[in-house]
Amino acid sequence: MVTSSPAQYNRRLLQLDGLFAIFQGEDFGHGVGTLIAPKAIREYFLPWHKKYARMCHEAGRPYFLHSCGKMDAVMEDLIADAKIDAKHSFQERVAQVIEWKKRYGDWIGIIGGVDIDVLTTYVPDELRKYVRHIIDECSPGGRFALGSGNSIPSYIPLENYPVIVGRSAQLMRSSARSLARQALQQKGRMAKLEKRLAKLQEPKSPPPTK
Repeated sequence: MVTSSPAQYNRRLLQLDGLFAIFQGEDFGHGVGTLIAPKAIREYFLPWHKKYARMCHEAGRPYFLHSCGKMDAVMEDLIADAKIDAKHSFQERVAQVIEWKKRYGDWIGIIGGVDIDVLTTYVPDELRKYVRHIIDECSPGGRFALGSGNSIPSYIPLENYPVIVGRSAQLMRSSARSLARQALQQKGRMAKLEKRLAKLQEPKSPPPTK
């Protein structure tokens, strides 16, 4: 697909049947701060992401952003101005996923969380405990999708990758059960409300004649 600009490329993607979201990549940070001044990011980069997000929202689809590094200085701008729907890429030494879920989980989705260094160096039992802790801390309230903090490199031990896949499936099953419970509770509340409304709408008996 040859296009003249990323905006045109995204516009073409949004025409595809079955497309769930646009997942744009733009690394804004490194280990201790943003790659360039926050003011420059706001002036030269955020308007584009605002445009991409608006295109997605007008098409009824969410806009996700992958961005590595420490980018606290522009995160609120990305949420309030650009209006991203979710953020991906978290590193233990830079942007710890549990802390970010506490800070931003009420406004956007949090995607990933399993640090690549941890995924590489932990033995499977340690990794299971680590991933379980992330799930326990980040899944309440929703807006969380478990995954790796970045792309899966070839040096990840083969025995470690199934750990995160298995935990992801476990989280999905747990979320499905939670949604089912919420639906049943909502159904029960609606049934009670319908009964009350039906009772209010019943024709009243005329007062007895003297």
